Amino acid sequence: MSTKLNLAQFEKTFIYKCLTDEQYFSIVVDNVEYDYISCESKRHVFATIKNFFERNNALPTNTEIRNFLTTTADKNAFKTVLSEISGIDKQFNEEELYRNTEQFLKERAVYKTIFEVGDILQNNKLDTGAILDKFEKTCN
Repeated sequence: MSTKLNLAQFEKTFIYKCLTDEQYFSIVVDNVEYDYISCESKRHVFATIKNFFERNNALPTNTEIRNFLTTTADKNAFKTVLSEISGIDKQFNEEELYRNTEQFLKERAVYKTIFEVGDILQNNKLDTGAILDKFEKTCN
């Protein structure tokens, strides 16, 4: 049995939980960078949720989210996200959910760090101290 997490599939679960579970969102919000979310539509929805949460200390309803969607692209992104998460099983083993969330965030952080290190190396700035700092930050 594989223990590898399907990151693309879990991203849907992650966004669903962020939209619907205030406790979950409050736990993960400080550990998520926008580019951890690979799908532009989901990233935009997450940013909208986060901005609302920071102002109100509560999750927005779908209606409140729609109030902040001013362009056709934003509205279509939200419709796409709602469509993608509509088929998600709403029952979760909480221990598994949090274990998968931790793995998802760690793997996305490592992925981002690898690209940042690649940029450093591409610019011929071999600074092993800076590279080590990036990986230590990611691992923590």
